[in-house]
Amino acid sequence: MDFVSYYTEGLDSTNKVVVTYGGRFHPPHKGHIFAYEYLRDEFAGHDAFITTSNKVDPPNSPFTFDEKNKLFQAAGISPGVIYQVRNNYSPVEILDSYDKESTIYVTGISKKDMEDNPRFTFKPKRDGSPAYLQEFKSIEECRPMSEHGYIFTIPTIEFDMSGVSFNSASEIRKLYIGSDEHAHIALLKALYPSYNDEVYNIFNRALLND
Repeated sequence: MDFVSYYTEGLDSTNKVVVTYGGRFHPPHKGHIFAYEYLRDEFAGHDAFITTSNKVDPPNSPFTFDEKNKLFQAAGISPGVIYQVRNNYSPVEILDSYDKESTIYVTGISKKDMEDNPRFTFKPKRDGSPAYLQEFKSIEECRPMSEHGYIFTIPTIEFDMSGVSFNSASEIRKLYIGSDEHAHIALLKALYPSYNDEVYNIFNRALLND
């Protein structure tokens, strides 16, 4: 039995699962695409979204939401699943459209981020009550989002471009800043199958102030 069948067998048909994959995405890259598609496939038949903010704070967060949206589209992601939110782990801009008593909320986080972000330890609150976000184990064990949301851990991948391995946006920013125009174009074409001049201009504005 595959993963989806195992975890959704016996799920009440009135229950909807909303899955989000949130992050800074400065810039979106192949690892992010893999993570979103992994979630989408694991929860096939349910609603899966990408969430990110419009926070711009160079040099580590140089891309606007509109630019990240366009880069995701250049990478092959439909614009209809990309949402601007204030909080990736409480994306009310999406969740408020669903019934809180009959909807299960799951958010995906990469294994790398889980290891780097110790706040997601699922420990009880100071008063002893359980934290809102809990570790995802199975659909059948999930409570509606009025009570809890769930964190699903996604494998972290490294991807290779021109013989160089990457697993983070910071590595891409560093490489782009330190390369010439020819290398810029090669890098962007490797990252974004629908590469065009707009993608090039977005990177130059965000990373080179051009």
